[in-house]
Amino acid sequence: MTETTGEMTDTAGQERPARTGRASERLHKEADRRWKKVEQEHPELADTVAFGRGLVNLYIDELPAAGRIALTPEAARAKLAAGQPLLEDEQLDLDLPGVRRFFSSLCSWAGDQPDLARDAWAVKGAVRKGTLDVDDLIGAALDGDQARIDGVAARLGVQPTLIQTLTGFAVSAALMETARTLAPTLEEAGAAWEEGFCPICGGPPLLAELQGSEGQRVLRCAACGGGWKFPRVQCPHCGTTDAAKLHYLALDEEAEKYRVELCDNCHGFIKSVTSFAPTPAELLTIEDAAMLHLDAAARERGYTPAPEAEGDEAEGRAAEGEGRADGAQAEGGGR
Repeated sequence: MTETTGEMTDTAGQERPARTGRASERLHKEADRRWKKVEQEHPELADTVAFGRGLVNLYIDELPAAGRIALTPEAARAKLAAGQPLLEDEQLDLDLPGVRRFFSSLCSWAGDQPDLARDAWAVKGAVRKGTLDVDDLIGAALDGDQARIDGVAARLGVQPTLIQTLTGFAVSAALMETARTLAPTLEEAGAAWEEGFCPICGGPPLLAELQGSEGQRVLRCAACGGGWKFPRVQCPHCGTTDAAKLHYLALDEEAEKYRVELCDNCHGFIKSVTSFAPTPAELLTIEDAAMLHLDAAARERGYTPAPEAEGDEAEGRAAEGEGRADGAQAEGGGR
């Protein structure tokens, strides 16, 4: 995932445009409908559903405001043509107070999970006492500084995976509305984007959607929830278009809805859902959960969602993405 240049600061006088109660109600109803469907079709995922409901509710109710960025369509077009995500090397004014509130709510949510409770409350206590700076933690994540994040876990005496998980969810929340506001800029720029990483933030794809009556393939970002069109017969990981190396797995009764697409060139996979309308970013977690059985089946066959690049072209693309994720900084703004 990419990040923007500058320092994280608070800027007074900025207010979040509140989501209307009716909009939230619609999202909650749709989320409930989708969760119930997952429960009915996969009762073995009851714990996953219970875990995910709380997270999705936070995304719906407590999402931070969009970050502010000055980017003209002309500048956006030039960046995309050069293979640069829109947020790369840009000054992004994040809603830091909103991110802090979201992180605090995340800790409370995690505190209700038996396996996470002790560490989650320790993290929240550290935030409350001022011994953990959420802004610094988010900055480390946006910088791709894993050592810094692990250092926080060690200092607090909590599991690194918990800090990584909470920070990842908070970063996604910080970027979701930003990605939504940049979608028209992306469309207006009109530049073709042929990369397997997000044209907005540089994050990897979480899943693919087949949208509309023609089944346009759209990759959805694991970090910001943004979407971008991508060829049907191409691996988003290594870029191969060799149809003989691309195939899929699916259960007979759900093949038209859910499948996992496999690549024998890089041994990568990506989950795919037929969704005639784009899934709201807040609800992508549900669609991801609905395909966990396919995820497991792909892994059992030796495929991975984050394959090592094979071949000179793929290795170059992987190195470019790695540099992009590690070389950025962020500026945040207060609301």
